[in-house]
Amino acid sequence: MGDLRRRVAEKKAKGLYGVDALMAASTEDDGEPFGLEDLERLRNLAVQRVQIDTAASTKPLVGGAVSRIKRLLVRGASQPMYGMSAQATAFNGALLSYLSSLAREVSVLERQVRAEREQGDGLREEIAALREEVARAAEAMAEARAAVAHLADAALPERVARLERLGPAAPGEPAAAASPSGSLRLRLEATEDDAGREWRMAAYSGAFGDRRVLHLGAGSGRALEALGEGAEGVEGDGELAAAAAAAGRRVRHADPVAHLATLPPESVDAILVTDLVERLGGGGLTSLAAGIARALAPGGMAIVEGHHPNGVNEDLLFWRDPDRLRALHPDAVRMALEAAGLATTGVTLHPAAGRESGSSDEPQRYAVHAAR
Repeated sequence: MGDLRRRVAEKKAKGLYGVDALMAASTEDDGEPFGLEDLERLRNLAVQRVQIDTAASTKPLVGGAVSRIKRLLVRGASQPMYGMSAQATAFNGALLSYLSSLAREVSVLERQVRAEREQGDGLREEIAALREEVARAAEAMAEARAAVAHLADAALPERVARLERLGPAAPGEPAAAASPSGSLRLRLEATEDDAGREWRMAAYSGAFGDRRVLHLGAGSGRALEALGEGAEGVEGDGELAAAAAAAGRRVRHADPVAHLATLPPESVDAILVTDLVERLGGGGLTSLAAGIARALAPGGMAIVEGHHPNGVNEDLLFWRDPDRLRALHPDAVRMALEAAGLATTGVTLHPAAGRESGSSDEPQRYAVHAAR
């Protein structure tokens, strides 16, 4: 027994029973937890063997008898150890299989964790790149908005300057150099070049008498001279307002309805509205009527001119202007003015080509008269 303990202690000292150390070292590799050589070593270590060899006695005379007695004693004492060795071997085999499976699972999990970390690093890089792109897009949008705001502020002065440069042709200068743009010519034809405009303006001026007129939708301001001294205009189209400024006419570039809201109450003696109601929606017409009622002084007078629906069916010039939404019936204008608190005093129909009222032709324009 003493000899057996000695041999077991020597094997332990040599590390032959270091199964745990071998398991720990095998799981540190990047590949499989165990190689073939490692598994073979573990199998050999898992098998428990009973050593019954004894050293021969060196005593004289009785040495042979002592050796035989020792072998008999060792064999007799080793019988219980065979069962223990078999149980230990079975346990070590099951434990080895479990540890091998566990080590493999740990290795797989470690590889998955490394892959997830690498994927997470890639996603963080993509997110950082996307944030940089969003920041650059926001800067570009801010620059674009600033540029648009600058252009919006600069558009009218630039157009005024351009029209002032073109102006009336100087003696000897080609007439084409002073010709208006195509869009401006279209607006002038659609709003101020019709055959009956001059006599309609003269009729409106006679109705206003000595009152000072504010002309909403004044265009290039050609009608201001006919409307009397002190007449002023408001035009929402920047190119028409610039043409008026180039000609020295008193036309303000502003939204006519919004401009009415800025005037002091009861501060205007007379208001003429032309070429405007066709460009307004229902809410815009209501705001226009309310602004007229607010701005008119007691005893003041307003005339609202519009295109009659019956007269624009075949009027291509009317529909060539994209800002015109639709022709309004005079009753719609009359009811809007009355709803705002004004008294309508009549509706005048104006047939096309300057014909007098009562012609068989369908009316092309009308004028709703209102008073405060």
